Amino acid sequence: SKKPWSFPGSSRGEEPKQRFESELRVTKEDSRPMRGSITMDRSSSAIRSTSDTRPLSQRDGVHFENDEMSGIAGILNLDGRPADPDLLRRMIDTLVHRGPDGEGLWTQGPVGLGHRMLHTTPESLQERQPLADETGDLCLTLDGRVDNRDELRVALEAKGAKLRSDTDAELVLRAYELWGEECPKQILGDFAFAIWDGRNQQLFCARDILGIKPFYYYTNGYTFLFASELRPLFEAPAVR
Repeated sequence: SKKPWSFPGSSRGEEPKQRFESELRVTKEDSRPMRGSITMDRSSSAIRSTSDTRPLSQRDGVHFENDEMSGIAGILNLDGRPADPDLLRRMIDTLVHRGPDGEGLWTQGPVGLGHRMLHTTPESLQERQPLADETGDLCLTLDGRVDNRDELRVALEAKGAKLRSDTDAELVLRAYELWGEECPKQILGDFAFAIWDGRNQQLFCARDILGIKPFYYYTNGYTFLFASELRPLFEAPAVR
């Protein structure tokens, strides 16, 4: 079931915090205290489920030193100011320990998304994030793993989705493109992600219902910041 909750937006900055709601919607053009929604339906929660419980280092002859985490961070200026690429760079640089295998930055107007890559699955070897669709209207940054890959791919293709690759990021991006804010219900795995939806001018954030993947955020009513850890948030002068 969904319950409305008041998003903490005011002239007084709020301490960075970790939220245990599974979904968060932020719309940039509304200057009033924002509204969001939470979903606590455990029947659709993204609980880790896989028949292969072996460590990744024992699967498919591929060795990975660590299968724990990547890192994500982002900025949304609710007053329409362009996202500061230097701030985004500083935020993502603090997460280098989470993703030594690559990095990516993406900005468009008031929004900026960043990613630090750790190769945790064979499919992730070809993954590049943040990941945009063909139009540039949708852009994703994801820390996570999709465990029901085969089922999700079949469901997407049955609905006419054209997958460009076999990566988890592509699956999640297409799931949002097809099902919108209902997409987390289709995903089994450990995940935290943010998608900028330029069509609706909103940032949609979600994570697995158990909170296995961290998601911290800060807002002062003018700027919304998020990251996989607290430290990147303190790169913003407003967060003190």
